[in-house]
Amino acid sequence: MKRKLRKLRERDKKADVRRKLAKLIVKEAFESRSAIILEDLPRNTPKHMVKSVKDKQLRLRIYRSAFSSMKNAIVEKAREFGVPVILVNPSYTSTVCPVHETKIIYQPDGGNAPSVGVCERGKERWHRDVVALYNLMKRAGDGSQMPLGSSPMTHLPSG
Repeated sequence: MKRKLRKLRERDKKADVRRKLAKLIVKEAFESRSAIILEDLPRNTPKHMVKSVKDKQLRLRIYRSAFSSMKNAIVEKAREFGVPVILVNPSYTSTVCPVHETKIIYQPDGGNAPSVGVCERGKERWHRDVVALYNLMKRAGDGSQMPLGSSPMTHLPSG
């Protein structure tokens, strides 16, 4: 009985953290009058992510992570605040240079998956997460061609 109650409390704590995090994200977007761009991940994302992970503990943590419930919490809270949410297909967002639209080469370093790659054309060094963010913004309809450039998508019109 104690074990079941402990699991229940843990589930409630995780749900509470998701709701609080979703509120922080949506509140920030509401105050800055911005849209929220999310990856439209398929249901079986954790299963695909853990295929190549050898560490048993890391595999379990990835599998238990709440991708879809976090996305749903953000979408639900955004509806309450009237903040627009744009769902974008995440495929190839971290492998294509946002400036030259050519492939980014990530060299394996023997240990973990490499996070910094080089653009084939411009030879700039890009971090995988930064590339993904720029490409997600472009797919969502951001008009800026220059990274960190001004754009009509970053701030929504008033009224």
